[in-house]
Formats: sequence, C-alpha cells, structure tokens
Amino acid sequence: MAPTGITSTQFSLLNFLRQNERMTMNELAAAMLMDRTTLLRAVKPLLQRELVVSAPETEGSRRLMLELSPAGRSKITEAQPFWQAAQEEYEVQVGQLHAKSLRSDFFNMTHHG
Repeated sequence: MAPTGITSTQFSLLNFLRQNERMTMNELAAAMLMDRTTLLRAVKPLLQRELVVSAPETEGSRRLMLELSPAGRSKITEAQPFWQAAQEEYEVQVGQLHAKSLRSDFFNMTHHG
C-alpha cells in the first residue's frame, strides 16, 4: 500500500465510506470497531488530502458528517491492486481457509454487532 500514500486502515475507511455514504465520526468509529482517537489519527490525513470531506449534517448543525470525495474514489481505484496483492500474500502466509474465516468473523462483528 505504501506506493499509494495510504495505509491499509485508511483504505478500509475509504471503502467503508464509499459503501455507507455520510457518517459521523462516532458512527464510523463504531462501525469500524475503533475508538475515536484511533479513528481520528487515521482520518485526519485523509481530510487534509481531501480524500474525505467533512460537512455539517444540516445547515447550522454542529454535527459533522464524513463522506468520500471524488479524489477519495480515485484513491480507492489506485490502491485496489495493492490491496488485492496484500490480501493474496496474507492468504499465502496464513492459509486460504483461515483467512476466509477471519474475514467472515470480522464481517459479522461489523455488520451484526
């Protein structure tokens, strides 16, 4: 992922925002099973590079919503081959069945828990 300038965590955040549109920092932290401080460290560079944008939920609202920018969508496209290569390397190291089981467990935690 290094050639893309984002971490695997940041790639996951970008993808999650692509699939879930606008979210507050608290909603995103809960969905990604991260505490707010860890999430802020990962999101701050994405905001600075305008891969993610932040805007009030409604006019006059103090509640900020995060959403993927067009540049963020482009970054996902750029990073996808590197992500895929990392996933394939991981499967070689831990085994395909174990990797599949871990992904399934993580999916269940983030979508049902």
